[in-house]
Amino acid sequence: GVAVRPGARTVAPEQITSVPMIALWRGMTAPGVRWSGARPIDLRGFMSVWATTMVDAGRSERGLGDNSYAMLGSHYVNFGSRLGYHFTTLESVCTDELHENHVIFRFKGGAADLQRRERRVRFLADVLRAHAFEVDRRQDLLNAWVRKLPRERIEALLAMLGSLMACARQLDVVMHGEMTVQACTDAFMAGRFGFFDFESGALPDGVK
Repeated sequence: GVAVRPGARTVAPEQITSVPMIALWRGMTAPGVRWSGARPIDLRGFMSVWATTMVDAGRSERGLGDNSYAMLGSHYVNFGSRLGYHFTTLESVCTDELHENHVIFRFKGGAADLQRRERRVRFLADVLRAHAFEVDRRQDLLNAWVRKLPRERIEALLAMLGSLMACARQLDVVMHGEMTVQACTDAFMAGRFGFFDFESGALPDGVK
């Protein structure tokens, strides 16, 4: 999955040889996608996060964020990440053998109250269904999968997921109304990833 010397402690993007990881990385680094910076949380969002943290005392012990891990093969990726208070896992096989190809995606958790976390998961579910994923959603837990698609299609879906994971980062704390679900879905489907750059105030007028 990587072309590095034995014992190397870092891997440059150009040293990745795993087909699905290359596709995932392409989406993670697409123009307009941002992985840094905090969301400009409003008072209601702050109170939502504070109240949820008080209810779940274990959050303070778990800390905010954690390392991400990837297990790679030439045609395989298993990626696990914790960003903020949510967990994401992704597994994929991407080959020229149609019947082996699949993508499995799982998303769970968040910092805000359950209602806001559910809105974020509904946004994810709407985007994934539009890309032909089968989706099972229960409160703030989402499982989605596709199987037996051509290699080129799997690569395209992995790139989409790379961008989607970035756009979903901390999104629950600003999803204070129902209209934010549709607004986020429309923006992502149109490839307007800058919409999710909340530091620059990219939420459109009317979505406050």
